[in-house]
Amino acid sequence: MSGRAGAHGELVFDVLRYATRMLAQGDESTLRIMGFTPEQIQTIERLSLKSLQRIGELGAHFLDFRIDAACFDRVVRRIEQEKADETLKDALLRAGAPIRMMHHFWGMTSRDCAERRRVLNVEVPIGRPAQADEAALEHLWRLWQATEEVTDERQRFLQLAEATGLPLTVIWTAVEEWQDDVTRVDGESSDRDARAGHDSGRVVGLHG
Repeated sequence: MSGRAGAHGELVFDVLRYATRMLAQGDESTLRIMGFTPEQIQTIERLSLKSLQRIGELGAHFLDFRIDAACFDRVVRRIEQEKADETLKDALLRAGAPIRMMHHFWGMTSRDCAERRRVLNVEVPIGRPAQADEAALEHLWRLWQATEEVTDERQRFLQLAEATGLPLTVIWTAVEEWQDDVTRVDGESSDRDARAGHDSGRVVGLHG
């Protein structure tokens, strides 16, 4: 048997073995999707392992095996993205990312974070959280402003940690406070505008 025929025979045998395994699990629908008729499914149930192997050796090309290139590329891209996400997740944990941050970006729980930290051998400091002095926070603020073009916030935080040497617990807390300040200022501005509009309406009413 030539190398090509032998390889095809192995593929046929593996497919038939898979079909028998599905049957053993009571999953006939998979075989119907594969293209086997009800009669052929009954035949496969009766075949011995030796018979399955012999079918592969005969090299009959009843198996049409093709690659969907576009689908394959999509699957590979997804796997690569998942791998990149896992790498980024680990990098953030090593940089001291707090649970709040990991939950925000990935929905991770405290247990998830603890288990992953154990795998990475990352220790969480015990006691009062680390603090940054005023100069460090001022430097962090300038860097935060300078990295606005980074569309992936996870990467943005990692860049800040690498640039400042600050643990992400400190960075995340600082950014949260800044964002809270912006939200509060925006809310106060909206309230003032609303009151101004209301007072203007009252003046118009008095002069009407």
